Amino acid sequence: MTTRNGPTVSEVAPLFDPGRAEVPPPGTIELYLETPRTLGLLFTAAEDAERTDLIDAAIRAWNASYESFLRYFTRSILLECAPVTRTPGGERIGLFLPGQVFVTRVGHMFAGDREVARFHDHIYVGPVGVRERPDGREWPLDLTSIREQVDGFAAVASSAVQRSLRQCVATQWTGPHPETGFLELIDPPLSEHLATYPRRLCEDSVVPSSQRWNVADMRDRKRRRSPRYRSA
Repeated sequence: MTTRNGPTVSEVAPLFDPGRAEVPPPGTIELYLETPRTLGLLFTAAEDAERTDLIDAAIRAWNASYESFLRYFTRSILLECAPVTRTPGGERIGLFLPGQVFVTRVGHMFAGDREVARFHDHIYVGPVGVRERPDGREWPLDLTSIREQVDGFAAVASSAVQRSLRQCVATQWTGPHPETGFLELIDPPLSEHLATYPRRLCEDSVVPSSQRWNVADMRDRKRRRSPRYRSA
């Protein structure tokens, strides 16, 4: 577990500009952030029915997912501002502080095929940040603090989808669906079609596979390790 020192809100600046064919620096990690699969089914059904109100609502919900993720991320990410050592019990000792971190979002509507929408984001996070005060030096990101908070990232992003949709359409949701791990729409009745449209992952990444962190997969592994999950 990371012990935090002082304020815990970091600032975000762009990492690179994909529109200008720039690439991220070596050591960048990618957080692959999916949305509930039924959100894409809702969007596809709305397109077929020419329901521009629902099309817009689905896109707003997707954007709300990322925005909530980013707010949570800035409260969670820290810089390693001193060498890190571990106690015999595994606790880390160091100086963990917020700073300016570098992030770029690349969002895609489709993954694997174009039969249905599968909203997702490739969120690229630079390997270092800047501690603006007192020295303005670059320090490595505390990647352990990201791993510790991955279920929080997933939860706030998914909750934002629900809140956003409820502003324009009546909805009901499942609990964590066994097919996806997400809360999925049962009203409108879309979760019944999940098996017809299986998960597809986008391979359009600009970092090595070893530096790609799939948020949903990490969330699910953490759930399976929890005593509550094992006793269910």
